[in-house]
Amino acid sequence: MIDGGGGLRSSNGGLVITSSDNVIRGLAIGNCTDTYGGITLDGVGAINNLIVGNYLGTDLTGLAAAPNVYGIAVTNGAARNKIGDGTAFGRNIISGNEGDGIYIYGYFSVSSDSNIIVGNYIGLGKDGQTELGNTGNGIRLYDNASYTLIGDGTAGGGNVISANHNNGVMLEDYTHLAYNSILGNYVGTDAAGTSEKGNSYHGVFFYAGGGGESIEFNSIGDGTVGGRNIISGNGGSGVYIDGENAHDNMVNGNYIGLNVSGSTMGNGTDGVTLYGYGYGYMYGTSRDTIINNVISGNTGRGIGITNYSMSSSPVYSEHVILGNYIGTNITGMSPIPNGEEGIYLKWTSFNKIGDGTPQGRNVISGNTKAGIFLEETDPGEDVSDNMIAGNYIGVASDGKTPLGNSLEGVFMNSTPSGQGPASIFSDTLLNNIIANNGSDGVKMSGADVHDIIVHANSIYNNGALGITLFNDPIYGSPQYGLQPPVVDSLGIGNIVYGKAVPNALIQLYKNGQDVEGQHFYDTTRANGSGNWSKAMGNDLIGSFLITALQDSASNTSAFSLPFQLPRGVIVWGTPNPMVFGEVIVGDTLKLSSYGVVSGNGVLFSSSGLDFGTSFHLVGGSPLPDTLFNGDSIKISIQFIPTAAGAFSDTIRLVNNSVLDPFKVVLSGTGKTNTAPNTFNVKPMAGALTNDLTPTLTWEGRGDVDGDSVKYTLVV
Repeated sequence: MIDGGGGLRSSNGGLVITSSDNVIRGLAIGNCTDTYGGITLDGVGAINNLIVGNYLGTDLTGLAAAPNVYGIAVTNGAARNKIGDGTAFGRNIISGNEGDGIYIYGYFSVSSDSNIIVGNYIGLGKDGQTELGNTGNGIRLYDNASYTLIGDGTAGGGNVISANHNNGVMLEDYTHLAYNSILGNYVGTDAAGTSEKGNSYHGVFFYAGGGGESIEFNSIGDGTVGGRNIISGNGGSGVYIDGENAHDNMVNGNYIGLNVSGSTMGNGTDGVTLYGYGYGYMYGTSRDTIINNVISGNTGRGIGITNYSMSSSPVYSEHVILGNYIGTNITGMSPIPNGEEGIYLKWTSFNKIGDGTPQGRNVISGNTKAGIFLEETDPGEDVSDNMIAGNYIGVASDGKTPLGNSLEGVFMNSTPSGQGPASIFSDTLLNNIIANNGSDGVKMSGADVHDIIVHANSIYNNGALGITLFNDPIYGSPQYGLQPPVVDSLGIGNIVYGKAVPNALIQLYKNGQDVEGQHFYDTTRANGSGNWSKAMGNDLIGSFLITALQDSASNTSAFSLPFQLPRGVIVWGTPNPMVFGEVIVGDTLKLSSYGVVSGNGVLFSSSGLDFGTSFHLVGGSPLPDTLFNGDSIKISIQFIPTAAGAFSDTIRLVNNSVLDPFKVVLSGTGKTNTAPNTFNVKPMAGALTNDLTPTLTWEGRGDVDGDSVKYTLVV
């Protein structure tokens, strides 16, 4: 063991390497308190070194602290070094140090690039359970340190980075940090990934301070099972990206707030926080991609996006959030709620939440507050031009199973704290399912909420209204107080008539009796006088029509009151049942009857007989697709009894009328022929002659309903 003070604290150094291709194996280095301590790889000559199987910051047991300043420092251009090799034998225990466990630092134009950190315990003892946190961060990359690999996504290649007193992993930049990858690590758990051993602050923290520096194109996870990080149990956020020049980073395929088996192990604040603090610059943290993660069980929000700027310029965040499960388990079918909203937006613009494709769909369900919350409170700030498209908000990943958020599906709220507008405007909700939430499907509140488009969503079964425009007594009414359209009447040919503001786009929905819109149907446009009409398909007959409008400034109204499209009725023109009476076996009788439609149109889908024994559909008019008010249909039936006795059957007309299926009952009786077919001929009085003309007489039934009888003459 290299002991900086013979078991006592001293200012002695640890091991300093300035050359290449060295292997440092099997050492225990503790109590070294010079500038770096532990092991230092320093300078551009320190390349291709391998550090494996060491205890750095602990005693010989690996279970008690013997602090260095840093466990390992890689500085001033040291590059392409490897710390750990992904095996249990090569694992370093880097714990208990006063500063960071691993510190990688490039100085201005000298970059400490392409270093690899795999298979180590950083902040825990050798048993993977005992907490021996480094006082600083588990791993810190500072300034010019790019292309670092922290975990490699292979079995054994992930690091356990837990119980540290600051962050698990920190990227801090005043120059440039790019193309670093964090793959397959446990950040905030024990070595098994099942028990909480959280870092005190954030699991992973990117910080780009004020100036021209940048943290860009770094990856947390790669979308594979091997590359999945477990980032859970930490005191702050799971992932926190901060700074106006932190941009184009990716968080891909991780569990954030769950342990390795998918059980709850929430972080202390948000799952993911994107925060930009600008010094007069237009951009906060921007263009980051949050994709294919499960972000659930966190104490705060699933994802929080917030910016603050010293200027009045809009903040163009342009973050992309795709394919995540937020508030659910790993299957998307059961709730594991985040403690606040699923997604939160404040002073941020041009973000994309979902892209309208199945692959890009977020499931934002089961959360303790709203599914998505857009909020603005500070005058001069705005939440604008955000697109929320194709998500499930309040349903499970199958798109059907109820899994509501406890409050609104989507809530937009402006409450300015001073003079001037705190605007939420030009945001769009498109093609989402917003259902089963505890309050409104969509709620807007405050006069500074305007130009919001809500179009072609499926909004149903929410605890209050589908869309609420709340007139706040202090902050006013959103969407300029726009009123919903009115449905006036239903005319011949299933044409609906109504009124709205002039030139408005009218959205039509099929729904039940509540004021929501489950099935988007079509659009039409009001004329310059505000009158509108639309011919409705027969598939809507019998349901309720709901409408909303979008005015010329792209404000969407609340839904209208439901208007029922009543079903038509088939009135049968002759008595029902159709009675054929008695027919001799083997003979045929045909009867015809008419049905007339009253009210709205009737859509037919099929016809037939229940049993098909002795009754047959013949002739008449072909079964139409649709009959409108006053139209009729003719049905012709043949009765051909196959034996003596009573017969019955039923015609079924399957349709969408009040009587569906419509039934006509048929009955008839088969009879055998009882008329005589042999006759005796009696001569007239007198002698028999050759010109005798007989007289024929018989008794019995004659023809029945025009049927024929065969007779035989016997002389």
